[in-house]
Amino acid sequence: MATYVFKAMDLTGAKATGEVEADSKQVVSDQLKQRGLIVLDIADKHSSKEIKLAFLERIKAQDLTIMTRQLATMVSSGMTILRALYVLEAQTESKPLAEVIVKVRKDVEAGLPLSDALERHPKTFSPLFVAMTRAGETGGVLEESLMRVADQLEKEDSLRRQIKSAMVYPGVVLTFALSVLIGLVTFLVPVFVGQEWERVMNAIKLAASKMAEATR
Repeated sequence: MATYVFKAMDLTGAKATGEVEADSKQVVSDQLKQRGLIVLDIADKHSSKEIKLAFLERIKAQDLTIMTRQLATMVSSGMTILRALYVLEAQTESKPLAEVIVKVRKDVEAGLPLSDALERHPKTFSPLFVAMTRAGETGGVLEESLMRVADQLEKEDSLRRQIKSAMVYPGVVLTFALSVLIGLVTFLVPVFVGQEWERVMNAIKLAASKMAEATR
């Protein structure tokens, strides 16, 4: 048997957490449901912890755009939100985005509206994304709202790429200029300094020799 950590809430919305020893996550889920709790999350307490790098965990704008369009298409075909999220969860290639979809799906499964579930992940879904989704839910035009969100995400990503491309040339020029400056300071300046120092020393020696002759 393994020890599992769970998060759940009752019908009044009060949250509950704890630890349970069971043979599997499904057994834990069944036990919680028998207690009248809505399961939010179940995790193995002693599962190995992976080292995660922040830059590898970022969700690309392109992946989010594709996911949004797929969700809009499935909703427009008559598929339920929950079923569509299950499909996205299985099909999304981006691991960080898939993990977020799993959490959103669990919240929707627990009874939250899609917009409220998305709002719990501000790093992934912007306030505009959440607001347009909520407006679509209220007006009964969710698929149209999601398509508009996807269009907006696509435009923002395109603009971001154009800005990056425009910054490449100035960056190359600046790097070249800095390389030349470092080369001058490293190699040429010491040569000139050495020559000037040699002139100064020769002048001192000449002056000293003249003073010595004058004192004789």
